[in-house]
Amino acid sequence: MQFRPFGSTGRMVSVLGISTTGFSEDREIDKYSSSIVHAFDKGVNYFDSSPFAQNGIGEKALSKAIVEMKKTGHPFNLASRTMATNATELMNDLEKSLRLLDIETIDYFQLW
Repeated sequence: MQFRPFGSTGRMVSVLGISTTGFSEDREIDKYSSSIVHAFDKGVNYFDSSPFAQNGIGEKALSKAIVEMKKTGHPFNLASRTMATNATELMNDLEKSLRLLDIETIDYFQLW
C-alpha cells in the first residue's frame, strides 16, 4: 500500500480509503464490518463515514471494525463529516458520529 501525507497534519494515509456511505442494509452490518477489517489488513488506514448516510449504518459497521482494528495496535485514521450551518448543529453532528462509532475522538471532521 502506498501512503501520502494528509495535508499538513504530519499523518500518513493510504492512497486508497474506504467510505462507508454506500453501506445501506442494516442486516449486512457484519459483512460490511468484515470488509473494512479486510481492507485494513491489506494496508488501508483511512476510513470515512457520515452519520447521515443510510441512517448511520456505515458508522455502525465501522464501529464494529474499529474494535477489531484496535486489537492489532496498528494506526488508522477516521474521518466523518457534517453539513451543519451553525456551531450547535456542528457539535450535535460530531457527538452523533462519536456515539455511533463508539469512540472518543475522530481524526478528521469535515465540513461539507
